[in-house]
Amino acid sequence: MIHCHGGNVWEAHQKYKIPPEEIIDFSANINPMKIPPEVKKILKERLNVISYYPDPECKELKNKLSKSLNIPYRNLIVGNGSNELIFLYTRTLNPKRGLIPIPTYSEYERALKNIKARIKFVQLREDKDFKIDPKEIIDRLRGIEVLFLCNPNNPTGYLTPKEELLQLLEVTERKRVFLILDETFIDLKEEESLIREVPKREYLFILRSFSKFFGIPGLRLGYGVGSKKFIKRLEKIREPWTVNIFAQLAGSQILNEFNYIKRSRSYIEKEKRLFFEELLKINGIKPYPSSANFILVKIEAPVTSTRIQEELIKHRIMVRDCSNFRGFKGSFIRMAVRTRKENLSLIKALKEILREFGQN
Repeated sequence: MIHCHGGNVWEAHQKYKIPPEEIIDFSANINPMKIPPEVKKILKERLNVISYYPDPECKELKNKLSKSLNIPYRNLIVGNGSNELIFLYTRTLNPKRGLIPIPTYSEYERALKNIKARIKFVQLREDKDFKIDPKEIIDRLRGIEVLFLCNPNNPTGYLTPKEELLQLLEVTERKRVFLILDETFIDLKEEESLIREVPKREYLFILRSFSKFFGIPGLRLGYGVGSKKFIKRLEKIREPWTVNIFAQLAGSQILNEFNYIKRSRSYIEKEKRLFFEELLKINGIKPYPSSANFILVKIEAPVTSTRIQEELIKHRIMVRDCSNFRGFKGSFIRMAVRTRKENLSLIKALKEILREFGQN
């Protein structure tokens, strides 16, 4: 099994002896339109800056983010991917108890375990398509110091409506519970973001990533938006130079790519709709509606998700086996939305594999 997270083409290469460039990677939720050309250009032109230390405060990028988001500069922090900020925030806050709805991104749990915090889990119900119920979350907040929410949720793709999140936010602010809201996959539903709420709130911290939507996971770049007071605490204890110089250059250029952003949203939404419709036609699986750039699929045929993953890699196709996500009962896989040709290749391979297990 290729485990832990998606996108590990290197492990697939070592285990199955397939060159990484020959693997169609549906396991990592990366924009199929690849890197914006102007980003490639600036990285090539500025290769000489590798001889210099990066700006430890990421001033240029933070200034551009501030203007782009209409968020004050001092409410922003840039990180080595959003993962660095998950661990930095948790380490800085050092809560005794945390709450996490499951299934969701596993690094929230790992960050809390690293500081020996007690964790309460809220099991999302499969019969309700893994919807997050803010009322149930509120009922579990007693004694909780930090709440992690992913919206849209990874790996389910479910988007909690903004109105419901605002109701939850009023309660967390009143109870002084820190809400870490991971909006890594909000790009297709930007209007549902709570990012404008941050300057008015003391206990809200929003995570964003450049990796997925802009196709630069190898550069490791993300950012957080929080209260000025807490951002100052984070900056005080973080290690220096965590964001490399090329990540900063790429991030600054990406914020100018308005046409790329618009075209990407349109393309992904169109291909996701067609991909989902084709998945619905396949016997032995159940795809779930998604507000993100990936689709969760339950394997209802008599075969495990791990076996499906292993069979697909023979077709040089890699999907995310969800068997190591806490909170799933049964077999699930997650697959990114890629190009039309690649999506149809996966559909064809999946049909062939399921036929071997009695699905017509």
